Amino acid sequence: MSVHQFRREDLLRPATPGIAAFYDSQMEQAALAAVEHAAIGELTPVVFTKAWDLDHDLTAFARLIRLTERSPKTARTYALEAEVFVRYLRQRHGKSLAEAAEPDFWAYRAFRREGPLNIRLSPASWNKVAAVLLRLIRHRKLPCPDIEWRKFRVRKPRTKSDQSRSPRISCSVIKGWLWAALACATKLSRNCLSPRDCAAPRIA
Repeated sequence: MSVHQFRREDLLRPATPGIAAFYDSQMEQAALAAVEHAAIGELTPVVFTKAWDLDHDLTAFARLIRLTERSPKTARTYALEAEVFVRYLRQRHGKSLAEAAEPDFWAYRAFRREGPLNIRLSPASWNKVAAVLLRLIRHRKLPCPDIEWRKFRVRKPRTKSDQSRSPRISCSVIKGWLWAALACATKLSRNCLSPRDCAAPRIA
């Protein structure tokens, strides 16, 4: 499968016989077929199968993202990640997107987070993929009730600097210390008390 973004003017220029100068004959036919589906004029990503047939499901998903998110770059990212997941389903589980079940999404999460180093994603990168998959689930109305953002995302681990950071002291405690110091200084000046007679308040 592959994801492409075309401009209508590049495909249908009257001075150029087709688009053979830019693509091979299979690409020309696929691109022109996509133009007929009105996906090209707005730079919507178009998804093709390995045989250069138009993938109507993923192209419709990309079109939805293009219409709602407006950004061609965002739409392309969503189309690419959705295409990678569909390829994973087919190659690893022999399933189509319509056959995808909730365990397949959790397995894909584990694969991209704990799999080979060349495909492993950081928490931030996985969360971008998770957003794509959640949108894809809603778009296809797949039965995955337990897949929601707070469970499917990955929380960023705390760094050593975060763990060693000292706890914050409230303003009221600081004010208490200041008043105690002021009272101690006043008593020392008036009664000549020793400093240990003026203890600061303890923090509960």
